[in-house]
Amino acid sequence: MNLTETLFTTGEFAKLCDVKKQTLFHYDEVGILKPEHRNEKGYRFYSLKQMEIFNVIEMLKSLELSLIEIKDFLASRSIAESVQLLNTKEHEIDLKIKQMEQLKESIKNKRNYLKESSEADFSTIKIVELPQTYYLISEDLSQSNIKSSSQLLMNFIKKHHLDFGYPIGVIIKKEDIKNENNDHLANFYTQIEKNRHAPHLVRAAGQYVIAYHEGHDDLLYQTHRKIDAYLQTAGYEIVGDSFEEYAVDEISTDGPDKYVTKISMEVVKY
Repeated sequence: MNLTETLFTTGEFAKLCDVKKQTLFHYDEVGILKPEHRNEKGYRFYSLKQMEIFNVIEMLKSLELSLIEIKDFLASRSIAESVQLLNTKEHEIDLKIKQMEQLKESIKNKRNYLKESSEADFSTIKIVELPQTYYLISEDLSQSNIKSSSQLLMNFIKKHHLDFGYPIGVIIKKEDIKNENNDHLANFYTQIEKNRHAPHLVRAAGQYVIAYHEGHDDLLYQTHRKIDAYLQTAGYEIVGDSFEEYAVDEISTDGPDKYVTKISMEVVKY
């Protein structure tokens, strides 16, 4: 029987497998899929049963095995080896799914936060009711300078794998706010969902003054003075620490002078 009646040329087999001929040439060179037959002129011929090997190779590639790893696997494959490989890859896929779910959650939270910021009136100060909120907080920053605080921030991010989509802000004690020590940072913080992580801090539901500072952090004290004046007129006093976070930052503007800081502090009517 003629070879052309039982075997496929490289072009025919490539078409059958929906790949380029160069792919088959490369697989032959690295030794993972050699042709069934090579004639005296060096032309390659493949059998239909080699489709199964090709499909195994493509499946292993989809599991992100290198061609060298595939070659090693094919050289010593067995049922036990296959089960072990698939168990390992299933675990890796589960981890990737979890990472992608976290990334999706992060994108959703960031989008919602930016949308809220875009709808906010940065020129107004107001009293609002806020629900109970959960936070992760860093270690104490009160004895840290700018350089060491930056390192503590990076440690905080790495330790908790912070990618929730919520901004990372700073807590300033109410006593420091009253004394205009706005650069005395107490902790870094980020909001979390209660069902996802164990919170370090639970901020009580209640009335909060919300204000926005447009511009560089060095002038935050000016906005705090406006808040004080507003609260005195409205008959409120501050009873909680200041939570300060960027409502507009580098993701949506170009430079710290255009940043917008959201300030929130618990207040009560007196």
